[in-house]
Amino acid sequence: MLRLTPKIIIIDTAGFQLQLWRLRLNTYTVELARQITLGQLGHETPTGLYFIESKTRKPDWKAPNADWVPEEMRGQILKFDDPKNPFAGGFMSIANTDGVGIHGTKFDPQLGTLSSHGCIRMNVNDFVDLYKKAGLGIPVFIY
Repeated sequence: MLRLTPKIIIIDTAGFQLQLWRLRLNTYTVELARQITLGQLGHETPTGLYFIESKTRKPDWKAPNADWVPEEMRGQILKFDDPKNPFAGGFMSIANTDGVGIHGTKFDPQLGTLSSHGCIRMNVNDFVDLYKKAGLGIPVFIY
């Protein structure tokens, strides 16, 4: 018998915390809670209700045409194994957010700060744990 277990990711922007909630026996409980990094001023993480649209463990990165990207990298697609590709552990794309997602990073994630370019960054091990537990289509509520 197939049994679906509803889950939701809640992102508390004021507390820099991501929580994965799971419904068990008619009660929601926190299955995972981790500290995160959010978008800096001018690159704010969007708020609202969204959904996990896609997931990959080895994401390539298309460097945006933005001032914060070195000019020679703008518009280039950097393969996952390229040392300049910032992703580590994977990437979960959030639908309707213009490229924003949840991911680990090869660099210092600067947890508890506004230092990303809109994405929700996590410690790599924390991200991998979330990746295993959060399926496609899971709601993501950012407030």
